[in-house]
Amino acid sequence: MIDFLVCDTEADEMENVHDACFNYCFQKNYDAEVYGFDNVSEADDYISKQSMKIACMLACGTPVDELIDDIREQNPSNYVVLIAQNLMEIVKYTTPVVRPVGCLLKPVKAEDVHGVIDSIAADLNDDDKNQGIFQFKIRSREYYVDCSQIIMFEAVSKKIVLYTAVQEYEFYDSITNIIGRLPESFFRCQKSYIVNMTMVREVDYKEMLITLEDNLSASLSRNVKAEFAERMERYKKG
Repeated sequence: MIDFLVCDTEADEMENVHDACFNYCFQKNYDAEVYGFDNVSEADDYISKQSMKIACMLACGTPVDELIDDIREQNPSNYVVLIAQNLMEIVKYTTPVVRPVGCLLKPVKAEDVHGVIDSIAADLNDDDKNQGIFQFKIRSREYYVDCSQIIMFEAVSKKIVLYTAVQEYEFYDSITNIIGRLPESFFRCQKSYIVNMTMVREVDYKEMLITLEDNLSASLSRNVKAEFAERMERYKKG
């Protein structure tokens, strides 16, 4: 599923939406965490530490004004749901930057929250809209990471380590299985590595070493050196 953030400087309203969201996710057995904030700075701190796509339920006013830029920077495809006092607020905040996927009018009813969650869940399950999302499981929890934020994969023993700029994930899978689930911007450069070519900073063809964002590195197999160089040249040309 996906994690939910609820932010409203009116604590009672925030708790109302948070509880409705939490209870419905539990009822529907959605594998999601729900975080509530009546402090915008704390919400912003949470957003800055995320690498996965999130759904943000924001009160019109300060929460939207101060958080929307960071929400879009963290992931342009994050879901935004407006919590508004009236229709005029909804009209005001329905902009190309905010791009709300739903709206909730105060006092917010639980069934309205349920409808928004179901809409987001349906969108996540739409295969056409999930082509850029990598899905995996750690224990009983499902994770969804935007492929554009993945730097590389590394096989370590029987586990896979997925690297992003802000977080690492370890889960059981194989490099062979993973490469078939990724966009063409990913390349298996060695039996234990898959790199995102959009994250490559430097390639040392003498040492057969690829340097990526966040000072990560991966070995390059001589067997795929020519193909990798050709693919990199293609990506550099756009």
